Amino acid sequence: MSELGANKEFIDEEVIKIICDAIFTVFNLKVKLENAEAKTIELKIENEKDQRTFNSLVYDQDKSTSWSNQLIDNCLRGLVKLEKPYKYIVTCVLHQNTGAAINTMACGYFEETDGAVSKTIAVNDIYLCLTVFGLAI
Repeated sequence: MSELGANKEFIDEEVIKIICDAIFTVFNLKVKLENAEAKTIELKIENEKDQRTFNSLVYDQDKSTSWSNQLIDNCLRGLVKLEKPYKYIVTCVLHQNTGAAINTMACGYFEETDGAVSKTIAVNDIYLCLTVFGLAI
C-alpha cells in the first residue's frame, strides 16, 4: 500500500484511544481499550484517588452541555493530530440513567476509506455515547 493510501485508512483503534483520552481529560477517569477484538472500552480504577473521582461523578444538568462540548473538542483536537486526510463529525450524547432506555442510531453511506466508531461508557448514573465519523477527502 502506498504511503498516501496508508494515510487514508480509518483506524478504529486510533479513534478509540482518542475517545479514551478525551474522557480522561474531561472527567479525570482512566479508560482504556480493554478488548481489542470486541473493541470495548473499560474504566480502570487503579487507586483510592481514582475511586473517589469515580464516586463523586454524577449527572449534572448544568454541567452536561459543558461536558459535551469539552468531549467533542478534545476528540476533534486528537483527530486533527492524526494528520489524516479526513473530515470528521463527532457527536456526544450524555444521558442520566433514570431507568429509562436510550437508543441511538446512525446511518451513512460510506466509501471504503471512510469509517465510524461509536463507544458508550456508563459512569455511575451517566451514560455517555461518543460517535466519530471519518470521511476521506
